[in-house]
Amino acid sequence: IDSSSETTIEDVAIDGTRGWRITGRLVSNADVGDNNPAVVPAIIRIDKPLWENLVDSYQQIYLDVIAYVWYAPENRELNVVYFNGVEFTDKNGVKHATLSSIKPELEKMAINVTVYE
Repeated sequence: IDSSSETTIEDVAIDGTRGWRITGRLVSNADVGDNNPAVVPAIIRIDKPLWENLVDSYQQIYLDVIAYVWYAPENRELNVVYFNGVEFTDKNGVKHATLSSIKPELEKMAINVTVYE
């Protein structure tokens, strides 16, 4: 957890049930880089031309996370839906941050999750 960033918890309704929206920031490392393992499933593989001149192997990055947590009485389960963006500074000193461009769509998807029995 990035302690220099505020973590928030607020009440929300998800799937007609009381829950919480939790925001925070995590410190992580880039999954891409010349020294990182290259054998990953195609669905999550990021092609080398997209990162090879931008990030170092295991470079520090920040994940801005938004999570929704609620209890579904019909299943007696605690549910969590979350999404995140990434922020990093590339090798040229340019800062990249993705959450603002994807947040509205992901927020709408998360808040409209329905749990079925």
